[in-house]
This record gives sequence, structure tokens and C-alpha cells, in this order.
Amino acid sequence: VFQVPVDVPITQHPAASDGRIYIQNPSSYFAVATLAPMPDEEVLDLAAAPGGKTLAMAVRMQNTGRIAAVEPIRGRFHRMQANLQRCGVNNVQYYQRDGRTVGRVVPERFDRVLLDAGANTKVHRNVGVKRTDGVDESGILQACDHNPSMKKEVFCSKHSLFTY
Repeated sequence: VFQVPVDVPITQHPAASDGRIYIQNPSSYFAVATLAPMPDEEVLDLAAAPGGKTLAMAVRMQNTGRIAAVEPIRGRFHRMQANLQRCGVNNVQYYQRDGRTVGRVVPERFDRVLLDAGANTKVHRNVGVKRTDGVDESGILQACDHNPSMKKEVFCSKHSLFTY
């Protein structure tokens, strides 16, 4: 249990600065719980910064297997690396690149794929979810408004999750 004085933000608590706790929105953890990565799997995390969902996946995977964390924006990429290293995550490989090309480069390599498209990304919400394994679930995004081929570009696993 961590006690924080009311006049000090929890992000300034020593437990936060040394990686013992990581503050994140509950919806971030929900996305990881829905994806349900397992120990020793290979997982692709697209648009991975600042790293909260990547950290939650590493915990679920017991810091085993491999997570490919992709972030195209330089500043966010370095922040993600620092966050994950501070928290002791060691099953992540970092890639500063556009994640839309990964499906073409290594098709079918990953056991699971997570794309958390931020609010500023041009995506649209569908009533149902379309996973590549044919399972329908609610609340997941299927494609990009301005780039219908995005679905093919990033669906490179049998369990893909689009959310925001």
C-alpha cells in the first residue's frame, strides 16, 4: 500500500519514479485483458507509447516471450523505452517505425496484435469486433477511415485487437 499526501501528485511518489507502480487508465488494462496475451507468446504492440499497455502485457506474460513495441514518433518512442526499462520489463524489443508495414514484412509471425489507435487517429468504431480468428466481440475497431488496406497491413496474427 502506498500513502501519498493529498498535496503531492501520485506521479511524484518514489514508487512511481522508480518503477514499482505505473499509473494508467483502466481502459488501457481492459484492452490488454481482452487481448489476453499468454506467457511465451510473440505479441505485436502497434502505437505502443507511452508503454502502459506494453507493461500490462509483459506482466500477463510473466516477462517471458517477446513483445515487439512499435512507435513511429521519436519523442514518444524514447519515453516508452524509458518507462518500460524503469519498470523492469525485459521481454520487449523496440522499433521506431510505421507499424502499418509490419504485416507485410513478417506475416503470421505474431500470436497476437494490439493496436490502440489514439483519439486523434482517423478510425471508426463498428458495433461488433472482427478478429482474424472469426470471433466477434464488441467495442473493437476494424479499419482506418482513410486507408481501408490498413486492416490487411496490420492483421498479421490470428488474434488482433483494434481499440481506442
